[in-house]
Amino acid sequence: MSVAVTAEQRSAIQRDFPPADRADIERLLTDECSTNLPFLAQNREPDIQRIRNAVLKLSAGNTDKFLYWLGIAKQDWRDVLQGN
Repeated sequence: MSVAVTAEQRSAIQRDFPPADRADIERLLTDECSTNLPFLAQNREPDIQRIRNAVLKLSAGNTDKFLYWLGIAKQDWRDVLQGN
């Protein structure tokens, strides 16, 4: 089961990313940055949202950076929080 993006995350995606990439970024957050992340003891939604927020912040509207930080989160999301 995946966790939906928040209204704030959707707003950040719309504000910061190129129009052509927005749908893909939202889909990637929903599909690949959700309950499937490693090292989440209970797959708690607040933790997932915190990780997503960090990925969005670190990517600063750059799709390549987004993909980089998403890849880091999928390996060990704690590195994303340290980068934040």
